[in-house]
Amino acid sequence: MVKCPYCSKSINLSGKARRSIEGLKAGKWVRIKCPHCSNVVSLGQGFQVVKVTETSTVLRHQKIKKSSHSAPIMRTGDRGIQPPEPPDISWLKEGLSEEGEQVSDDGATLALVLVRQEQGLEIVVKAIEEMGYRVVIATSSQDALDKMEFGNYAMVAHHSRFEGYGVQDNIFYRHMQSMRMATRRYIFYFLIGPEFNSLYDLQALVASANLVVNEEDISSLDVILMKKIPEYERLFGKLIEEIRLQGKII
Repeated sequence: MVKCPYCSKSINLSGKARRSIEGLKAGKWVRIKCPHCSNVVSLGQGFQVVKVTETSTVLRHQKIKKSSHSAPIMRTGDRGIQPPEPPDISWLKEGLSEEGEQVSDDGATLALVLVRQEQGLEIVVKAIEEMGYRVVIATSSQDALDKMEFGNYAMVAHHSRFEGYGVQDNIFYRHMQSMRMATRRYIFYFLIGPEFNSLYDLQALVASANLVVNEEDISSLDVILMKKIPEYERLFGKLIEEIRLQGKII
């Protein structure tokens, strides 16, 4: 067992998590969430535990490997401004500890999927179904628009090359961008594609999405959704419920 540096309570690790930590190399860390206080902590060799904000201090004199997908350059006037680097997603290989993240199953909620077979459709469907959603597969962007008109979808998964070209020219993507916020805030919309950096919130914001996933990380989509869906619900769930209670139209 290890003690949380925030609340000082013991964190029970699953057998899989313990084996992953025991096999860590020097300078490598695994992040887990404390089941007592919900703070994220970093675990290193010998079950060394530190706050996430302290990890950079421990690694100060170590060489850190940069992401294979470089962050985009944003231009302001004549100056080049470098946005934050994409997040470290090395923890995806280890997954989440059994105690770290749990997602409640509130019944079969509809999820619309715009992904081709060769783009990892089976993996995407399995990951979404494991979250408790009932999957509806679109055969084309127009088919997806038709399905959205006659159904209420809480999640939409969209591959950027679904129609064989960039997402910017996709009619369904433009529909999601122009959707009224009264409807859009109820939909967890995520994009998959080779141009994205997994879990890079800045890139997701620019793309008007809740999440972006690089297609090379699609095998870890179940872990990614287990992390992001609870965050989304914590961020918007209480706000939406409060607006409902106030009787406002949303």
